[in-house]
Amino acid sequence: MANGDKAAWRLEAGTLVVRANEKARGWLLSPRDYADFVLRFEFRFERGANSGVTFRARPDDNKALEIQLIDESGPQRLRPDQRTGALYGLAGVLPSELKPTGAWNAMKLEVRGPSVKVWRNGKGVLDTDLILFADRAATIPALTHASGRVGFQNWGGTVWFRKVEILDLAP
Repeated sequence: MANGDKAAWRLEAGTLVVRANEKARGWLLSPRDYADFVLRFEFRFERGANSGVTFRARPDDNKALEIQLIDESGPQRLRPDQRTGALYGLAGVLPSELKPTGAWNAMKLEVRGPSVKVWRNGKGVLDTDLILFADRAATIPALTHASGRVGFQNWGGTVWFRKVEILDLAP
């Protein structure tokens, strides 16, 4: 299920590619909800790309929780909560190696109840609890959702995703 410009998303030789521009921004969401899950995938992006992994999303609401994926090689000054692997706008990441623009990186996201953990290229970079941000629920409704859609988001540039695996941890 795509939200935004569906034409921005393509499957090319087994790799999911999104080419965003000012008019082609949006999300590609799972067809069903997940509560607790593990998501593994590899990604690479062109210089200046800005993307993310959304979870506990609702198809009609773009204020979901997002794990940031962003090209960090540019001159921009990123806050810890804007770096790749961060819970965007809420929780920053520990420093870790991000491969050069154009190289494949690996990411693992584990969500169990309010616990959110992220690994970037095998190193744990985020371990937080959504309860810590309960005071932000009015502006980020997904903080109160026990489940929702999982997907990829793109706000700019070209991003490639491959080896996408989601494991449902529901009993």
